Amino acid sequence: MFKYGALFIFAIVVLAFAIPDPFYSVICFGLQIGIGLKGNQLYYNYVRKEVESVMFAYDEQEQRIEHLEKKKKRNLIAGITLFIIFQALAVCGSLW
Repeated sequence: MFKYGALFIFAIVVLAFAIPDPFYSVICFGLQIGIGLKGNQLYYNYVRKEVESVMFAYDEQEQRIEHLEKKKKRNLIAGITLFIIFQALAVCGSLW
């Protein structure tokens, strides 16, 4: 999942230098929509597999919830990190 995020950031940086300004915003907008759709699909598949594996691994509901709560904290940190990186790139891009 993170390789798609890295690919998205790389594509924006490359496009900033390779494409003239009027077309850059249109292409980036389309790229953001495409990556957003792909990201939603990847996350849905990831969560579905995670829930299925937890359902088979633990018999009790409390154990399942505890396991998923631990996973949630790690995903939150990764999401915040990617958000900060993206915002930093957006600010740098607006300064060009």
